[in-house]
Amino acid sequence: MRSFLAALVLATAPLATAAPRLTPSHMVDVWYAWPKPTAKVAVTMEVTIDPGLASSYYWSHFFVLEGTRDGEGTERQAYMGLQTSGGAERAVIFSAWNAIEAGRGCETFGGEGVGYKCHRAYAWKAGHAYRFEATAIGNDWWRGTVTDATTGAATVIGLLRMPAGAGRAVTSVLFDEYYREVESCTAMAPASITFTGLSGADGMTPQHTGTITPGPCGALSKVAVQEDRVVATTGATQADLVDARVLDPVPRAGVAREPRPARVHGDDADPGARSARDAGGTRCARSGRDRYRQDGGVWPRAARADHAAR
Repeated sequence: MRSFLAALVLATAPLATAAPRLTPSHMVDVWYAWPKPTAKVAVTMEVTIDPGLASSYYWSHFFVLEGTRDGEGTERQAYMGLQTSGGAERAVIFSAWNAIEAGRGCETFGGEGVGYKCHRAYAWKAGHAYRFEATAIGNDWWRGTVTDATTGAATVIGLLRMPAGAGRAVTSVLFDEYYREVESCTAMAPASITFTGLSGADGMTPQHTGTITPGPCGALSKVAVQEDRVVATTGATQADLVDARVLDPVPRAGVAREPRPARVHGDDADPGARSARDAGGTRCARSGRDRYRQDGGVWPRAARADHAAR
């Protein structure tokens, strides 16, 4: 009888509720506008704090082509960068939304948006600088390459063909993302990335137009934007980031930019308000999105799929 009652108590006891998990997605987005359409975009990335193989970080240069329109299936945009893959091999990626053809070793992706992805195993190392370059070839093709500045070894990530009329790059975004679920923002392994030398064709340099720290973990991100350098640190504990700062995104002529506290935009202040979160992380707060649309920018959309497969 005693064992029966014990079993009955266990059977009728309330089940423990698992703690809700979240996907940090984008934690830092730094926006730039090119003075004129450019047939080449390049930036150097160096991971200075390595989060380890088990993490799921993506550090990327996202660029928008002049043929992009703000509507389903009209995006003409691409990105490329370094990735940790949740225990799998490290990788480099070059992907484009609505690309219509790709070179050897690339494949299609689907979900929230479609296109082609070139995902290469690549044993990048912290402390090494990697130069990523996307170059237009002819009217419609783009070639993505990465060069290890330490060894000089260059690797073609892939070739992607855009629809006719896609044009050249007009907007760039440097971003820091964690694309898989975690128990909490402080459960992410700490990481730091430095972007330098963002440039276009013929040495063209873009204008910095804004910096935001979106997503449920954006408030715990630390970012510094300088003339030729962006340093983003994420995944640290809140105590480590008490003094997080974001430089003024729109400097006035002749006036030095002053640091100001990082802030959370719109409904990003309440992680529960964003239950339908995009795995690619580009659905940022409405206030930020509308701001860039008003300024003539195009807010990027990411394909909903396993980032590690892109």
